[in-house]
Amino acid sequence: MLGKHACILSRRDFSARPLNLKGKIMQEFRIDCVIKPHRESTHEHITQVGGPNSVGGRWREPVETVIAHIESRLRRYYVDEGGKRVYVEVREGVSKRKFIQTRADGVWRNNLLALDNCR
Repeated sequence: MLGKHACILSRRDFSARPLNLKGKIMQEFRIDCVIKPHRESTHEHITQVGGPNSVGGRWREPVETVIAHIESRLRRYYVDEGGKRVYVEVREGVSKRKFIQTRADGVWRNNLLALDNCR
């Protein structure tokens, strides 16, 4: 049985790849755009995120769906920061509302808020 944070090593690049609860490598999706109720707000919550898909199109999902995918270990989401993947994690605010945020090298960042608006 696999533990909660089971990983395997990729033969190609030897980087740890997390497994989902069924023992399969989690799918990864890049986020490059967001939807906020008030685009110019620097603290408004994000309602949807989106990015490129593997067949040249685009995907977009509500944040609640992204949170469910992350918590159930079905998918991982990331943003590209200068060629480096910075993964999205789920946090809980003081009001107990869950939201997503990136964390790189143990530091929480608000770089999702700076992404372009999804079209």
